[in-house]
Amino acid sequence: MVETKDTVALMAAKELHFAYTSEAPILRGVDLELRAGELVALFGPNGAGKSTLLKVIGGLLSPSQGSVRVGGDSIDGWSTLKRAQHMARMPQGLDAWPDMKVGDLVRAGRYCHRPTRSWRGLFMTDAAPGDHSAVQAAMEQTGTLDWQDRSVRELSGGERERVLMARALAQGSSILLADEPTRSLDPSHQLEAFGLLKNQASQGKAVLVVTHDWNLASQFADRLVCLAQGQIVAEGTPEQVLRAPVLGPVFGSQLHFGTLPPGSDGEARPFVLPWSGTEASD
Repeated sequence: MVETKDTVALMAAKELHFAYTSEAPILRGVDLELRAGELVALFGPNGAGKSTLLKVIGGLLSPSQGSVRVGGDSIDGWSTLKRAQHMARMPQGLDAWPDMKVGDLVRAGRYCHRPTRSWRGLFMTDAAPGDHSAVQAAMEQTGTLDWQDRSVRELSGGERERVLMARALAQGSSILLADEPTRSLDPSHQLEAFGLLKNQASQGKAVLVVTHDWNLASQFADRLVCLAQGQIVAEGTPEQVLRAPVLGPVFGSQLHFGTLPPGSDGEARPFVLPWSGTEASD
């Protein structure tokens, strides 16, 4: 476990094992903590188990061994509403996009905070002031406010990603789990998305982002975690993880390593690019 600043562990996963029926294990003894005020980027090769780990942490899948604790309490047996009150998920899209207005989909993120209200009630003018302000702020931050009366089905892939982020932000949970939130976004909106996630962490939330973009992670994440073959094989700051001796055994030799110019925080962060040469550079 990498040493971090003195912050509170909001989520602790211990010795997680998981396998789909009659298949080889997907997760094999994963330990991971998410701390208040910290953005953690999770990456690894295709099939490493990243999305599965996110689902186990979020309570959508039950581990065959190990535990997930939030605030010191096991989430085993928690209801869907209770999980949502503590953890907001931004999935890789939806299995089926509903024919509903963007504003209604974002407002649906508030349902877990008002379980005694009807689903319909959240879309009406009698919603609580906190619901209105949370939804308004989330849509303003994600640039989706002007779309609130559009059908979700009319949106492009990148626009839908921004709507899902708005819904997750509106939910207001202390833990945010985002699965490849920038995969359909253009470069400008990729930076905005990571900036929003970083801002959520700065407000005291714990943010876990699955990503294939090491360079965005390098600029925004406090901690990087590399998952390979169902196990954490590297964990640390961008400077500790984005190095040839660490990534070479996992991704092969065709990588080029360098250093970005100092950012707004004055720090020069490492970068990694696919390289057509024969050996990794460092």
